[in-house]
Amino acid sequence: MITSFEIFLKVAEELSVSRAAARCFVTQQCVSDHIKRLEEDYEILLFNRKPHFSLTEAGKVLYESVMEIQKIEEDVKLKFSRLKNNKKLIVGMNATRISLILPELLPVYNEIFPDVEISFVMHETRVLEQMMLKGDIDIFVGVNANSSSKYNADLLGMEKINIIISSKLFKKNFNLKDLVKMKKGVNFSEFKNISFAREPGWSRINDLIDFYSKREDIYLKPLYYTRDYDTQMALCSSGLVAVVCPGMITKKILEHNEKNSKENEIFIFPLNNQTELLKIELITLKNSEESDYKTKFIEFLKKYMKENIN
Repeated sequence: MITSFEIFLKVAEELSVSRAAARCFVTQQCVSDHIKRLEEDYEILLFNRKPHFSLTEAGKVLYESVMEIQKIEEDVKLKFSRLKNNKKLIVGMNATRISLILPELLPVYNEIFPDVEISFVMHETRVLEQMMLKGDIDIFVGVNANSSSKYNADLLGMEKINIIISSKLFKKNFNLKDLVKMKKGVNFSEFKNISFAREPGWSRINDLIDFYSKREDIYLKPLYYTRDYDTQMALCSSGLVAVVCPGMITKKILEHNEKNSKENEIFIFPLNNQTELLKIELITLKNSEESDYKTKFIEFLKKYMKENIN
């Protein structure tokens, strides 16, 4: 994918030239030049500069189109990779779940199968479903996946969502005497005046946020958009926003709290009365060719996922 598109995606996800520049390891001027060049080429504004930096309607169209281009390129790379190595697994999963599971799973697996090449594809469930049907991936961990007669779906667990907020932001908006009570459960309505970081566009967790927001007849105010939970946590830790996140992310938050002082602590609040949950499943294609290394990887993956779903 051309550099301008790659930089555009980062700016669209971060809604910040400075943060996009940091992620791309280039200067802010370089990022601005690429965005300006795209706007000149297409003869249309891609970002509103005032009153807030945001995607225009044209920018949203380009974002969806570039995401499709990225997916096509990844598909081509995966197919080429399959041609080079027969002893190979391609696994789809959310990026944050991968970062939590792999450090524990792979060292054990590699002891048994040191010559198996594994590629990890990081996409939303709906994209992974299509890749599975086309035979581009072998296994994926899905969130509220659509049922299909072509899939084997093994339930790994039902995952709740939490609201996380830094101690700094909490102290500005709440009374510390309410902390113990809120750690037992909160409602979205208590956070209606606080800005949030959310995933851009459609996602399973955005569906849940919208469901519970409508149930309480309130609107959670988004300020920043990014699919990367590490970035969301960093924004949360800085005291800029709160975040709605799946239960598995609490492991990362606890690790953060262990490394930081009380002043930089992130509080975790479970949402009350959760009737809709994230259904986490391990999806494989029916009648697909099985191998000992694939079977063992699935066994390990199930074990580690179940241990980390909250």
